[in-house]
Amino acid sequence: MPELPEVETTRRQISEEFILARRGGSSAPTASTSAPAAASESGDLQREVFVSEGFEPGDLDSETGAGPVLRSVECVCASLRSAVPSDLDTELAGSRLVRVLRRGKYLVLIFRRAQADRDPPPPLLVHLGMSGWMCAYVADKKLPKHSHVVFNWSDRRRLVYNDARRFGTVDWCRSKKSSKQTTHQWQTDFRLRHLGPEPFSMGPEPFSMGPEPFSVPVNALPSADALPSDDAPVAFTVDYMCERARGKRVAVKKFLMDSRVVVGVGNIYAAEALFAARLRPDTRVCDLSRSHWEIIVQSVRDVLTRAIAAKGTTFRDFKSGQGEPGYFLGNLQVYGRAGKGCLRCDRPLTNLKLGGRQTVCCLACQRLILPPNADDEPTTTTTSEGDNNDDDND
Repeated sequence: MPELPEVETTRRQISEEFILARRGGSSAPTASTSAPAAASESGDLQREVFVSEGFEPGDLDSETGAGPVLRSVECVCASLRSAVPSDLDTELAGSRLVRVLRRGKYLVLIFRRAQADRDPPPPLLVHLGMSGWMCAYVADKKLPKHSHVVFNWSDRRRLVYNDARRFGTVDWCRSKKSSKQTTHQWQTDFRLRHLGPEPFSMGPEPFSMGPEPFSVPVNALPSADALPSDDAPVAFTVDYMCERARGKRVAVKKFLMDSRVVVGVGNIYAAEALFAARLRPDTRVCDLSRSHWEIIVQSVRDVLTRAIAAKGTTFRDFKSGQGEPGYFLGNLQVYGRAGKGCLRCDRPLTNLKLGGRQTVCCLACQRLILPPNADDEPTTTTTSEGDNNDDDND
């Protein structure tokens, strides 16, 4: 399942192809055959992440000219997780894409009509599901199988939503299942309310949502989509995690994957972050000290940052917005490596059964934190983890 780095990669490249390219010339879709160079400093990459994930310069109303016009929307198959709206073409034809946002694992596409006196179309919500991806194609290129929704642009390019398993979503943002939202109300979509603030967002987020790993001060940048001032932001901090974990007996990996606590940390990246933190994934969060949370918070940030730099992880289906695979697969330390030697100590990695799913760790390198006088440890197995990356509340 595409997680935060894969969805963020898609967001950036759709923006590059259909929004940013118009400021400095046309950008044709390209496919790279080699992995991107690693960032020289993680701090530099994180600063770049902060800027690119925040709202683009200028307000929404100024983003109305120079970009390709959306000529039509073809719905080849409407039977996704929820039915694709029948009025996509009616609402969107003649408009321009002006912004692509991300909430957890959801994309929000903001459009503006060419006629300034007309109300903008509703925001479009996209979830890639288990096997989905979005990619730019030139008009005369044959589309791959499972291309369910096709956006046709005036510059003879297409933006294609492809989903072999059809567990994804292409739908209007809605406050309820029956009502479409306006541009400035997309945050209240019923599928987004429980999600945490964006990890790299520069805008305010509501207190009722859990934070994302790269939360920044609420007043860092003003936003055209700002929520009411009485909605206090929550940051992904050590204090916050200590408070949320107080008295809870849940395993730390499950805790990190709960989008009500922090969004964007899926199965792959939770396993990798805990390996980096040298903590067993079955450790109960109530047994972790403040110093443990300091290490976990930093490890989550580091792993997500490096995964975004590598354009995510591709096992089988995922492609970026420019048709490339994610290159982080070669950097995985534990996920999918059960029975193989630990890259840190060379001892065989062990597969733990945790909450009905498998998770790989190193019993030598990763410590199990136990309360005083406790000596019971979970049962372990050594079967292969495989690609068990199902939905984790996002």
